[in-house]
Amino acid sequence: MNNIPGLQLENIVLVCLSYFLILLINSRTNSESALLLVAILTCHHVVAYLYAFYMSTPPNEVDPAGFMFLAQDCSALGYCGYLGQHLYANYLAKMLELGGSLYFVFLLNVLYFVISIYFFLGIAEQLCLKRYRKTYLILYGMWPSVVYFTTLHYREPFELYLLIAGIYFGLTGSKSDSFLRMLTSMVLLLAMGFFHIKGLIYLSPILFLILISYRFPLTVLSVGKKIALLIIMCVGVYFAQSMYIYDLKNSVESIVTKKIEIERTGDRNNETQGILKENKRSVFQKSTRHQVAEVSFIDKFMKKVTYYRKAITRDGIPGTAFISNISDKSIPVFIATYFLVYLEYLFSPFIFQVNSFHSLLAYAESVLRLILFASTLVMLKRNPQTRILFIIYLAITAMWAIGVISFGASIRHHTQTNWILVLLGVPIISEYISSKFRLKREKMDIVSR
Repeated sequence: MNNIPGLQLENIVLVCLSYFLILLINSRTNSESALLLVAILTCHHVVAYLYAFYMSTPPNEVDPAGFMFLAQDCSALGYCGYLGQHLYANYLAKMLELGGSLYFVFLLNVLYFVISIYFFLGIAEQLCLKRYRKTYLILYGMWPSVVYFTTLHYREPFELYLLIAGIYFGLTGSKSDSFLRMLTSMVLLLAMGFFHIKGLIYLSPILFLILISYRFPLTVLSVGKKIALLIIMCVGVYFAQSMYIYDLKNSVESIVTKKIEIERTGDRNNETQGILKENKRSVFQKSTRHQVAEVSFIDKFMKKVTYYRKAITRDGIPGTAFISNISDKSIPVFIATYFLVYLEYLFSPFIFQVNSFHSLLAYAESVLRLILFASTLVMLKRNPQTRILFIIYLAITAMWAIGVISFGASIRHHTQTNWILVLLGVPIISEYISSKFRLKREKMDIVSR
């Protein structure tokens, strides 16, 4: 028994806790899917164990290596920022110190995912979509990229959990006009933004505005509460972005200092190179502000978008890069090229881009996403109250499409929004399949007579 890796007390406690929570969720939500939930959880645990002790992330996945390096930097230098990638690195450093291994971190990620299931089912109930719970759970819990990215040391477990919980409390709070629930939603969405200052921090007030508009009783007290929370959230976004620039500056200085020390000893670390490249990109993005200071706001925004995308590819274009790109030649050209990139973000890779097992798996996910997207459009006509969830989907995907240049990266970002298509698309598909089987049985009955 002593030779079995990961068999420490803290790990055993987390595993047992995860199974207790999944059964508790089954009981609290009346899902009647205990065996299915246990099977989904077991699959996540198998993935966590294999990647902790027997498998490694692909070499082109720079984020895990970068986060590990930043975590080591936090521990070695005694300093780490508290926003963006530095917030996650700080958390990773603390958890590695507490649990002693990546397996402990993976088990915590599994716990976050388990809790997100509760809010996922809660949103389904709020929008009267609870009829197909088992199908929801299978697609939500077993979507391949979701299993992978929400188990390993990425920011996705936090972002997904905080997003779903924030939407749940926002919907229920707006529906019941509960200040406490709306406040909880604001805090959760703002916390989600803290993990990704470059994107989610600016998106979080938009999502909160959409949620509090779900039910908007025109009373002075209700309107006042919602506006006050929105103002507080916007102020929090402003200060978070300002603090992030300070954190980034300190991080760059500490990493450059460490890089010089490593070069003096002759030890060149690839992970160090990756983090330095990311920080160079951030500095490059900051330098572009002065170049667009004299133009209009729209032109400034377009140039920032194109400069950002160019900065990502300065060190090489990924093999999974989008076919199209955003151009800032004019407003109509910008809109047209962005729309093409947005379509690629949603539905790539395409069949002609499949050249490996991983791209084949990505293609299968894109086809499933396309089917769910099409059935979602039908659902919006039947059930108008689901439109708020679709608006949230459009807002999140539209933001990610601006800064993503390859379907390799888009797969990871889709983990935050696939669940919305699952909730909205499954009922129509299930009804279609059921009707086909019913017609087939009726024909067989007629023939047998």
